[in-house]
Amino acid sequence: MRATFKLPDSCFAALVGCSGPGGVLPGPGDAPDLGPYPASRLANARRALAITYPTVAQLLGDQAFDVLCGRFAPDSPHLQADWGNWGDALPAWLTRQPELSQLPYLPDVARLDALCHASERASDARLDVASLQRAASRQPESLRLCLAPQVGLLSSPHPVLAIWWAHHGPQVERAHWLALANLPLPEGSVSHVLVQRAAWRATPVELPASTLAFLRAVQSGRSLAQALGEVAPSGFDFVHWLPQAIQQGWVIGFAEFTS
Repeated sequence: MRATFKLPDSCFAALVGCSGPGGVLPGPGDAPDLGPYPASRLANARRALAITYPTVAQLLGDQAFDVLCGRFAPDSPHLQADWGNWGDALPAWLTRQPELSQLPYLPDVARLDALCHASERASDARLDVASLQRAASRQPESLRLCLAPQVGLLSSPHPVLAIWWAHHGPQVERAHWLALANLPLPEGSVSHVLVQRAAWRATPVELPASTLAFLRAVQSGRSLAQALGEVAPSGFDFVHWLPQAIQQGWVIGFAEFTS
């Protein structure tokens, strides 16, 4: 990963696919071929994708992102009234673009962008205090933990958290995050991220592997007992974790578990 996050010239040329005479790349004033998609709808698609995937847009730069939008839009027709609900197929689509093979982290960065976008659009949910009180006298086999709708989870072999904060964190911290973003994860390592929301702004935070595994089990609909059983070997301390999760707004209560 390059320190400036500049799109490699060879990658840019392959993506734009319209180098000039002698292999010269098109300049900023040269409009790339954006395909047959109607111009007005393409403009809407471009705006929608830039809102949902701001980190991807910054990583690629304006011209390459324009080309990407022009190629993606016809492959993923907009069939909804709300453009904000469109574009969820982009991360998977990016994995199928050989021109972007030099940016292996880009699909997971897009997934993190999408989780942040969904978190900010999710409905607000109040803490169900009564369910917490009832849970004290119930067996974990009969309970299901309820996560807030704005919570999202992601695991990646790339430093996606650092990449995100390098583009969206406080200006004084970005150099620190950029340095971390340029350090590849150790072989076989995985970065685990939780997206949370505070004051209607989504922010990703790092999670231990055991916490991520527990929350994945909860999201899949398992009972509290089943979810805890899956992470028992890791030493996950639910009693210590739960008050912190409630305070952070990750957990909103308990519900009856029905198999």
